[in-house]
Amino acid sequence: MFRPVRLSKIYCIFPKGMLETVVSTLQSVGAVHIYDIKKEYQSLNTMNASYKDEASQLLENISKYKHELESKAGRNRYEWILGPRYITVETGEKKAQDSINEARGLLEEIKNRYKEINAKNAKEIKKIFYPRLVSVKERLDNINYMVKALEKFGATKYTASFGGFAAKEDISKVLNAIDVATNGKSAFEIKDGIPEDNPPTKLSNPKLIRPFEVLTENYGMPPYNGIDPTFILAGTFTLLFGMMFPDVGYGIMLVLLSLAVYFITRKTTRFIRNLNVILIYGGLSSAFFGFLFGEFFGKFIKIKPLLFEPARDIMAILLISIIIGLAHISLAIISRAITEKSKLHILSLLATLWSIALFSYTGKGYYFILFAAGIIVLLYTKGLYAIEEVVSIFTHVLSYIRIGILSILSIIISRLLVEAVAGLPKNIIGVALGALLMAIGISFSLITGIVLVFIQSLRLHWLEFFSAYEFGGKKFEPFSYKREYLYS
Repeated sequence: MFRPVRLSKIYCIFPKGMLETVVSTLQSVGAVHIYDIKKEYQSLNTMNASYKDEASQLLENISKYKHELESKAGRNRYEWILGPRYITVETGEKKAQDSINEARGLLEEIKNRYKEINAKNAKEIKKIFYPRLVSVKERLDNINYMVKALEKFGATKYTASFGGFAAKEDISKVLNAIDVATNGKSAFEIKDGIPEDNPPTKLSNPKLIRPFEVLTENYGMPPYNGIDPTFILAGTFTLLFGMMFPDVGYGIMLVLLSLAVYFITRKTTRFIRNLNVILIYGGLSSAFFGFLFGEFFGKFIKIKPLLFEPARDIMAILLISIIIGLAHISLAIISRAITEKSKLHILSLLATLWSIALFSYTGKGYYFILFAAGIIVLLYTKGLYAIEEVVSIFTHVLSYIRIGILSILSIIISRLLVEAVAGLPKNIIGVALGALLMAIGISFSLITGIVLVFIQSLRLHWLEFFSAYEFGGKKFEPFSYKREYLYS
């Protein structure tokens, strides 16, 4: 969970005549990250599919007709809610050449009928061709993926070979599948992945926090031997989001809105789906902190705070923000201890960080002595670079003041809206105008609050929290079939 998945390195050699069968099997298994084996064995020859150029041209033409048909005929209204209507159920995969032949035939049919398309019959023609268009397009997409993978294979006069990485628990599945596909005429070399082999990084987290992997991946991948910060990020991102946008009403609205958008867009990209799940967590956190701080649509609905009101105790919320910053950065530093060789360096950083913080708050001299001792040890272990590192850490901690500032700001804006509505005349026009103003104000506050708070919470993680981690790994990308419309 805190470390990327442990991988095994695979080297496989098999008869050249079974190449397409092996490639198709690997794509079906979908568990192997293929790398260019010719970089290790330069004597091997490059392999190219004879249909590479034709498949690429066919895909371009099919995509063009699909896009034009969608533009002319429009999209069925139910597709916006339920996703694509046209799902082709397949009993198995077609060979590449069969899919190419099917694409050729489909293009010929479309060319003959396409001139007939007009405003009246566009939808009717779409019903005929659209399911086949998306089906053929998806097969051609997968042929393109196969062609790119094939270029990483190597060959001699009689044999072909590939190299890849797979999770240790998937090794037996991969070996059995290839063994069956080649009728036992394949040989393997399996060894543990080591940093010297430059293996990719595969993240693996529990389902509840897996959506947050997109935030880690879009910043960068930790190295194979590094630390996966996603587990910590999931909890702290949700916590900071709710603390900066504390309101029961807005939190519930965000949850309901994100759920609706999630079901509407569940057929779209993984990033959008996961982003909506993250916002659901954020909405729940906002509602939780709304109860703690006594905020429900800016006191439009009065509830008693379970903790305190930040707007009445500004110093308290700012102090809590600094403490959160100290704890958050400390957590990142402690996580480094897993891979850091010098544990003394980690302990000295923590001692320096907390001693100066406690000295600033209490004024006790022994904290300053501890701070000085920490600096001396850091200078011994890292040289003058240690001074830069300490200054950088304290700068990161001070950035967390924005938590308290945004929390107070969102509360004040919500309350100003309620006060503006309360000041309207108590008649029919005033009530109608108040309802309209409240609806517009709440919508505006919700949208701006989500965007601002999400960006600031992301900033605290990407620029402050991640500064203590090492990145620069490459993502584990298994060679597999991409599914959108076709299901085996």
